[in-house]
Amino acid sequence: MFRHVFVHNDEYAAVIFDDGEIDLEKAKISVHQLYVLVVFYVVVSAIIIAFGVENKQDAWMTALTGMLGGIVLFLMNYTIYSYYPGHTFGQIIERIIGKPLGKVVTVMYVIYFLYIAAFVLRDFGELVRVFAYPRTPMLLISSFMLIAILYTVYKGIEVIARTGEIFFTIISILGVIGLTLLLSSGNADIHNLMPVLERGWMPIIFSSYHSTVFPFGELIAFMMLYPYLESQKHTKRAVITGIFFGGVVISLVTMLNIAILGVDLFTRTQYPLLTTFQLVEGKAFLERMDSLFMVTSVLGGFFRISILFYATLMCATTAFSVPNYRTLVLPLGVVLLYCSVNLAGSYTEFIVNGMYAFTYYIQLPMQIIIPLLLLIVGWFRTRRKGNPT
Repeated sequence: MFRHVFVHNDEYAAVIFDDGEIDLEKAKISVHQLYVLVVFYVVVSAIIIAFGVENKQDAWMTALTGMLGGIVLFLMNYTIYSYYPGHTFGQIIERIIGKPLGKVVTVMYVIYFLYIAAFVLRDFGELVRVFAYPRTPMLLISSFMLIAILYTVYKGIEVIARTGEIFFTIISILGVIGLTLLLSSGNADIHNLMPVLERGWMPIIFSSYHSTVFPFGELIAFMMLYPYLESQKHTKRAVITGIFFGGVVISLVTMLNIAILGVDLFTRTQYPLLTTFQLVEGKAFLERMDSLFMVTSVLGGFFRISILFYATLMCATTAFSVPNYRTLVLPLGVVLLYCSVNLAGSYTEFIVNGMYAFTYYIQLPMQIIIPLLLLIVGWFRTRRKGNPT
């Protein structure tokens, strides 16, 4: 029976049950590390695909509207967390709507986070195969990447955060060098971005839902990280700053892709930024810049999948009352690999399933409807009973 008691000090974090303890993890992460992980999560997948392609030369504005929507969703999620601070998302769900129904909803989030992790793993597997290993089986490519992810997640969120902090500096330097070289190559044509708002604001507004749920809305996975923060004082500032920075980077990269590739090629290419690097290589003094792109993308994808898989494990720990999340790393890792390889038979089917069907039929309830209901019910419960911590 759940006793709703939370112990949190410098070395230990646990939720107490009548029949024992569930050890969440002895870990602490800093606010800066949280900011780094937010930026990694938001930027990476969004810059490798044709983000906002439906808006053609105005695609760069799509990232900005999505950024604003992402901030709104974060504030909603953080308000839910503030009802029961120090608890993971699964525990908060059970406290708001009760244990029986709460476990059902938490299992839904286990499946949800696992599916996104599988989708991202497949996405980066496709990218690596297109770039360098066209004849290598997807199973082999995904397995190598997943082994590193499983090891890191097993070591804990503190290791993920510290590793992210180290690589963030490296990737930031590589990113600045790459963008500087692209701008200095002389291939960018500002006229490709014209005319601005040719069809008005309505297409931008209509596409804002899609640009909000991906990638900004998926930050709901960070509900699993908030209990491990050294200080809750600057959490809002860190996440909002990360979302803002990520949105600006996506917008600038999209603008650069359009300026170099032109609208037609931008809307048709599978990976616009990769194509941009390859096109510039053929016309300028730059060589092997696509390798720079690949290193940055794979590292970023590594952190994105790690966070999603960690969120999966923490939800599963709560849903199934498992004493230690590490016991689930291997079995759920195998499930993740299987789902990733078998998501679709072809890349086209993969995109249709992931970018359209999943966006409208799964993302909507999991990112907006259920959290909104939790926000409302939680507000009434905490006002009626006080705000227990």
